[in-house]
This record gives sequence, structure tokens and C-alpha cells, in this order.
Amino acid sequence: MSTPMNRDELRTALENAIKGKSANKSPFSLAWAEGSLSREHLARWAENHYHYVGPFADYLA
Repeated sequence: MSTPMNRDELRTALENAIKGKSANKSPFSLAWAEGSLSREHLARWAENHYHYVGPFADYLA
């Protein structure tokens, strides 16, 4: 059985896990910023994003 991480170890582990995964550096975000996404790309994004933000108020309740 492994020993639980202390607060500092957990923070370091979490920071290391997300390094290089910034959403604003993703190929999709870069293409959006450049204006090179097709209507189909944007339609799929809107479809998926709706399912993400739609129930958001329920999460806060």
C-alpha cells in the first residue's frame, strides 16, 4: 500500500500532470484564433459545448 501524498506533493503532482496541456495552445484553439476552422468544425464544437454548459447551473445547485 502506498503512502498518501502530503499537500505539497499533491500540488506538485497536479501541476506536473497538466503541464503542456493549456487549452489555448491546443490545435483547435489555435485554428479558431487564426480563423481557419470550417463551419463543420464550429458546428461540432457548439454541439459538444452545449452538452457541457447546459447543465452547469445544476452542478452549482
